[in-house]
Amino acid sequence: MLRIQHREKKTAIFVTHSIDEAVFLGDRVVVFTHRPSRVLEIIENPLPHPRWENVEELRADPVFAGLRLHIAKLLKGMPGAAR
Repeated sequence: MLRIQHREKKTAIFVTHSIDEAVFLGDRVVVFTHRPSRVLEIIENPLPHPRWENVEELRADPVFAGLRLHIAKLLKGMPGAAR
């Protein structure tokens, strides 16, 4: 996905339920509330590109871990969210 987006120079909107996938793929992560869906927060992702070259290093990066934790806390705080 990242290679194609980089090569084609196109904007993509990717919907996922995976926090890791969102942090890995997104330059911005938009967290929505439960029904009715509203934007809860838009999070800028400062992790460097290209991200596909050093996946394991990226996952070990404290910024990756911080983003992941922040998003998990947002989702956990929502009514109806899995706990």
